[in-house]
Amino acid sequence: MPFNKYLNLLGLLIAFYAFAGIAAASGEEVETLPRLKPLNEVNILLSRDEPYDLDTFIDAALIFSGTKYNNIYIGKSRILKEVAAFREFMGAAASEGTASAAAADTTLSPTGNPVDTPAVSAPSLAGNSPAAAATVFTSVDNPAVPTTALTPDTAEKVLEYLHKHILRAYSEKQTKIDVLFNTGIYNCVSSAVAYMILAKSIGFTVKGVRTKDHAFCTVYAGGKGYDVETTSPYGFDPGEKKDFTDAFGRTTGYSYVPPGNYRDRNTINEKEMLALILYNRNAFLTERRDFFNAVGPAVDAYALLNNAESLERLAVSLNNTASAYGLRGEMKRGIDFLKRAESVYINKLIRDKLNENILKLYHNYVIELIKRKDFSAALTVLNNSLKENYISRPEWKNLTVYVYQVMARETSLGRSVADAKAISRLDSDSVYLRAAEIIEKGLKAVGRDRSLLRNYEVYMHNAAVEKIKLKDYRTAERIVKAGLRVIPESSVLARDETFIKRAAGQ
Repeated sequence: MPFNKYLNLLGLLIAFYAFAGIAAASGEEVETLPRLKPLNEVNILLSRDEPYDLDTFIDAALIFSGTKYNNIYIGKSRILKEVAAFREFMGAAASEGTASAAAADTTLSPTGNPVDTPAVSAPSLAGNSPAAAATVFTSVDNPAVPTTALTPDTAEKVLEYLHKHILRAYSEKQTKIDVLFNTGIYNCVSSAVAYMILAKSIGFTVKGVRTKDHAFCTVYAGGKGYDVETTSPYGFDPGEKKDFTDAFGRTTGYSYVPPGNYRDRNTINEKEMLALILYNRNAFLTERRDFFNAVGPAVDAYALLNNAESLERLAVSLNNTASAYGLRGEMKRGIDFLKRAESVYINKLIRDKLNENILKLYHNYVIELIKRKDFSAALTVLNNSLKENYISRPEWKNLTVYVYQVMARETSLGRSVADAKAISRLDSDSVYLRAAEIIEKGLKAVGRDRSLLRNYEVYMHNAAVEKIKLKDYRTAERIVKAGLRVIPESSVLARDETFIKRAAGQ
């Protein structure tokens, strides 16, 4: 159950990835721009107390599964139809029970609420969205809880019913609750949520249990909690049941973590259990490299939980999306995306994680502009990024030096460089003098950088040698003297000056 698996693309920006069309193949609704604000329903859910009423729980499970708004009514109708059939079955089963079992309906759940209290038909969570107004369900759709004895036997019957009538086949990556009720295909999270829906519908209190790479339930009956490994029909209070351990490992590939192993398992509430659907969608979409659509579930999970894990997942998803832009050669879009994310999330930890990637994107963006010989744009990007504190001064200096060096090299080779239009006062035909003038501009921009000084020295020496070969000693001397004014400590130019004077007979 890989809700702990997520991919980080930082550092892969130089590579090329054929990104186009991936989102469309993922099965998720394609967004042209990743959503950075949580769904309104997340905020509504946060305003409600646990345990959630059945309407709210089902709505949240569907919405977090990525069900489109116009399909929520259909999805919820299907689930409530199954719930009604299950309640009818449990009512019939209860009527066949003994008088002593029927008397157990006065047992209190761990929350202190009488177990025979009817489910409250609260306003539908999805119904609070204007786009989903049609999904509001009345008490007719959600009838009162039947009077059923909340015993361990009854809790086990919930699991038996789930596997006999609803679940069909295990698939590690099928985490969506609408798909489960439509097809019977499930994983540990979706089957646990389905069990919670059925158990809650007859009054049980159910919590989630999370291990490193797996999830299941604990149901409370008679004041005691019982583990329910929902991926197995033998998974009620599994303990050392051989039928369970054989079937469970064969089906899922995971190991059951018993209650005594407290360090390896964590009890989670309904909100955290529902959030695992979001974690899974984020992980599976990321695994398929559908980074754009992976952002939404991460955004919702962070808004829902606001903890270190959800923050880390959000930051990774944001960076992956920006990196995906970079892999497409769209560094500017990646930078703009992360800047937009920073304007939404002011958390310093998130900003620090995003800034690292912004620096990488700026670096690659400048390199790309240099490759295109758009030197003016490269320098503008560097200067703006420095002003906005997205790039350090040492990084700015290194890249700025590189821009001027490449510009000068292109000019010295006689290539047409749009931003290298300097016409030397000493010799308008000399490519070396034009290159030297470009380097001189670089020195004015960054200061007396050693590598630029060396470049300047070489270009001025080459320009002087050109004139010496033509025996134009006067121009050669002017070139050398101009060079020494910039680099008075240059031994190369000093030797050139001595040679020129001797050659000219001075």
